[in-house]
Amino acid sequence: MKKMTLTTAALTALLAASTTTSVFAEDAVPAPAYSTGKAILTEDVKPTDPVDPTDPGTGNDGPLSLDTVPSYDFGSKALEGGDTIFNTPKVLLADGTYADKDGHVQVTDKRGTGAGWKLTVKYVAGADGSATTTNEAWTSTDGLHIKGALLELPAATWLNTNDEAVGAPDLTKAASITDADVDYASASKDLGMGTWIGTVTSANVKLTVPQGNKVGDYKANLQWTLTDAAQA
Repeated sequence: MKKMTLTTAALTALLAASTTTSVFAEDAVPAPAYSTGKAILTEDVKPTDPVDPTDPGTGNDGPLSLDTVPSYDFGSKALEGGDTIFNTPKVLLADGTYADKDGHVQVTDKRGTGAGWKLTVKYVAGADGSATTTNEAWTSTDGLHIKGALLELPAATWLNTNDEAVGAPDLTKAASITDADVDYASASKDLGMGTWIGTVTSANVKLTVPQGNKVGDYKANLQWTLTDAAQA
């Protein structure tokens, strides 16, 4: 009887040890393994094409660039007794013609620093950027000037290349053009990165010519300036 009891005890101990070993074997897993990835982001200095292919590009290069700006044709209108107002001008296309569409201001910030930027606009006398006065900005082929001309641009509506407004420039305002730089848009720290397209709705662009001006074929020049500092 005693022998039988010992055998049973030994068998019980053997089964317990076997079960414990089996549980440990099933629960054991290898330690995690690790790998690495490397990537370097650098500035891209090549010009950025207009997002709207019908827009004429400026050819600006560098990591911070002004890619497109709108040019307008207000057409012909007879002088009126009071102010003569031109509305909804046609916009210059890449092929050199003008069409009924909205203009675009396109800014690309590929610096990767999040430093921000500012966009201003003003009248200049010509392509050389020489100074002018507001009353001389609109000049005719006969050398006449429109006195008191008022060109008004609406605030732009900014979207990125994914048609989203996340991270958009945080200042965008209407502009009445003068011969001094007028703030038009700016992006504060960490905003306006990548390519942004500001739509300037043509229906809200207006040129007002006060009474007392003479007939003529007039032209004005605008200078758009992009700087690497956000609006203070």
